[in-house]
Amino acid sequence: MIYGEKVKLRPIEENDLSLMVQWLNDPEIKHLVVGWDFPKSLAQQKEWYQNSLNGEKNQRWIIENLDGEVIGLTGLWDIDWHNRQALSGIKLGRPQDRGKGCGTDTIMTVMAYAFLFRLSINAQ
Repeated sequence: MIYGEKVKLRPIEENDLSLMVQWLNDPEIKHLVVGWDFPKSLAQQKEWYQNSLNGEKNQRWIIENLDGEVIGLTGLWDIDWHNRQALSGIKLGRPQDRGKGCGTDTIMTVMAYAFLFRLSINAQ
């Protein structure tokens, strides 16, 4: 578990997949996210999940609030460990969590993990 001030980040579990499909197919959330995507089925999400378990170039996490409620998704992907580069982003799935600093805290927490924790491990 990775802790921020307002959020906790944990690995995605198989029981998260149906909620992820709901959010991935939500037109309001798609409108808030850069890029575009096709609708996803639960079967496609399960296949993605199985393929993601052994990847070293992507780290994806569920965002929970401090009460343990799932509020979104985040991660690092296309990680280039040698050049210390990656892409990052977030999806806050619950509208009631937007505008309260959860997204900012998520990004700050991911960046602290990426630049402070991971860099110190890789430097050893």
